[in-house]
Amino acid sequence: MKQGEKRNFEVAPSEAFGDANPNMGPVDLPSSSAPPGLEPGMMVQLANGAKARVTKVTDETVTIDANPQLAGETLKMEVEVLSLEAGAPSLELGDFAIGCFRGAGMAFQREPGVITTKVGYTQGQQNDPSYDEVCAGTTGHTECVK
Repeated sequence: MKQGEKRNFEVAPSEAFGDANPNMGPVDLPSSSAPPGLEPGMMVQLANGAKARVTKVTDETVTIDANPQLAGETLKMEVEVLSLEAGAPSLELGDFAIGCFRGAGMAFQREPGVITTKVGYTQGQQNDPSYDEVCAGTTGHTECVK
C-alpha cells in the first residue's frame, strides 16, 4: 500500500477473534437455578471456575456464554496508510506468556515498531493441545504471543 491509500479488509473469525465453541455456549438455563438479579452483560463464575457472560434473561431462562465476547465474529476494518517510515535496521523476536493471547496479540500489534504477532501456546507436556484443553489448565501450557 502507498501513503494515503485506503483498503477494506475482512478477517475470518478463526484468524481474528477465534471461532465460537458450541461447547462453551450459548446455553439456556432455568431462571430458577440462577442467582437473582442477573442482567445481560454481567459476568458469572461457573462451578468449574470458568467465567461466562449473561447474554439474555427472561422469566423462564438465563442464557450464558463462556466464549470470548467476539468469538465467531468477522473482523471488518478499513486501513489507511497515514505515513511510511524506513524499515528497522534489524528485527528482534520475543515470546510473552501472558494468559489470554487474543487481547494481548491485538495490544502488541498496536505498539510502535511491532511488525507482526503470532499467538499460540508455550511450555506444557501435551503435543498439539486444543484451545479447550489449554483453557482447562490440564496440559501445563500457557497462552503466548510471539
